[in-house]
Amino acid sequence: MIVFSWNELPTYGAKLIREAISRTGERVEVVATMPKVPTADVEGIIGQPVHWVSPSGGRSVESLFDEAPSFFFQAGWYVPNFIAFGHFVKLRGGKVVLLSDNSSKFSMRQLLGRIYFRCFLRSKFDAVWVPGQSGEQFMLANGMPREKIFTGLYGSDPSSFFPRGLASERVREILYVGRFVEEKGVLDLVSAFKQVSLRRPNWRLRLIGSGELFDTLRKESSENIIVERFALPEHIGEVMGRSRVLALPSHSDHWPLVINEGALAGCGLLVSDKVGNRSEFCSPINSRVFSSRSEDGLKFALMDIVDRCEGAPEAIVQESSRLGKKFTPTTFGDQFLRIINRV
Repeated sequence: MIVFSWNELPTYGAKLIREAISRTGERVEVVATMPKVPTADVEGIIGQPVHWVSPSGGRSVESLFDEAPSFFFQAGWYVPNFIAFGHFVKLRGGKVVLLSDNSSKFSMRQLLGRIYFRCFLRSKFDAVWVPGQSGEQFMLANGMPREKIFTGLYGSDPSSFFPRGLASERVREILYVGRFVEEKGVLDLVSAFKQVSLRRPNWRLRLIGSGELFDTLRKESSENIIVERFALPEHIGEVMGRSRVLALPSHSDHWPLVINEGALAGCGLLVSDKVGNRSEFCSPINSRVFSSRSEDGLKFALMDIVDRCEGAPEAIVQESSRLGKKFTPTTFGDQFLRIINRV
């Protein structure tokens, strides 16, 4: 038996797990905490029931099964219910694979965290599965041997996110999708867009999400600033496939899947240097990367990507699509097989 755990299981996570299940003849069980944002029918996507648990307290994961799994894919090291089950699996001789989306940063917190991980956590895991290059660097710094680190943890569905129509006919729109919180830099994006729109009045900004800044952002609504509540992936995929630019001016972001989705959908990418997966999806052809919290840097980068999407839209769509295809459910399934065969 193999057990997958996922914190706040999203639609894309269900698609990834479905791909993993299709690659093995073993019994696979899924344990998850409830998502806080709208999702599709994740149980229908996976093709079997999900064991829903609370992060701590209530029903333990151990009580769900009549045997210990040979593999437990543990979602992070901060959910008490998953931590306890990982300890149980290790004691019964099973393998525990950590799922971690942390990215490498030069911060005091991470420096102290390295000591903690090496002393107290490293021995608890037989391998670690990370999204991409930055996560690999993070785990190497934490003392995990390279041969025990696997990439490809996340991936977007190319059947949901793809270019729609001709590149030259895409909407002159800068799209933001995500949480409406200060950390994401969404207020900075609105401020920069107001300045850019004075020179490029035929462009608009669309913000899709939820969070504490929703009411603040709604007050900024105008003819060329659209604010919408978070929607299901089908709607997001449709909007992305027709927008010219996806923006994520985050002040801190590990490996935001939205960049993978935007790349698959053919968007030009505008991201800060704090976005952990920029090396995977951003090239000089399809993107502009700017220094986080630099108002002028964001404004000039926004102007540049807008102009480039006007001048060479086809090249941007092709490059983004190419890079986006590096991380899909197929990638996830391939790496899943590598892990269970090598660990």
